[in-house]
Amino acid sequence: MTEKINIRCAVNNLKDYIKNLSKEQKKVVREIGFGSILSFKLHSVPRKFGYWLVKNFDAENDEINTGDEKIKITAELIQKVFQIPNGKTEIEEKLRQKETDLIIKFWRGQFSKDILKRMYAANLIKYFKSKNEFGRQFKLNFLVIFLTVMAKAMKSSTVNQRFLPSMKSNKNTQDSNWCEYILNVLRRTRRQWPGNDKLFNGPIGLLAV
Repeated sequence: MTEKINIRCAVNNLKDYIKNLSKEQKKVVREIGFGSILSFKLHSVPRKFGYWLVKNFDAENDEINTGDEKIKITAELIQKVFQIPNGKTEIEEKLRQKETDLIIKFWRGQFSKDILKRMYAANLIKYFKSKNEFGRQFKLNFLVIFLTVMAKAMKSSTVNQRFLPSMKSNKNTQDSNWCEYILNVLRRTRRQWPGNDKLFNGPIGLLAV
């Protein structure tokens, strides 16, 4: 029987989020260097194909073995594919985010207690539909959804908040090494995937594209 994989956060969540952005919000997305994502077309990754992609990615050499050739995955290739910034400032993850961290407090402050208990991408996207925020909070919202879908969802299937402490108020979004971050996440999530566990929380969309 052909193996199949289950994805923690389906790629169609990003498509659903983008289609509901206002004109003002799309302008902000372009300003922070992610304008190409507005025309994101990937709707889904077939589960059999997804399993094959993850199984054939070598996290030690950053290569997908197609059988006929080996495709090298680099930060430069990711930048070419997604056309997003890849600056020099490293994105550091905090495994345990503290409520006392000002940026975590700022970002979570927009949500009710009910949403905070169920921080899944689909729930947040539904909430965002009723808002036309396009300031700093919106920038963080966009990055959370984008990185949850195209980098890593948590193993609990909740959104990725681990990068938020790196988003200081005086920091230009385009200075961050987003492509290198996604590549690091791909390596790490592949190494953590034992193969018999069919759930994968890494950047399946990147491998598919």
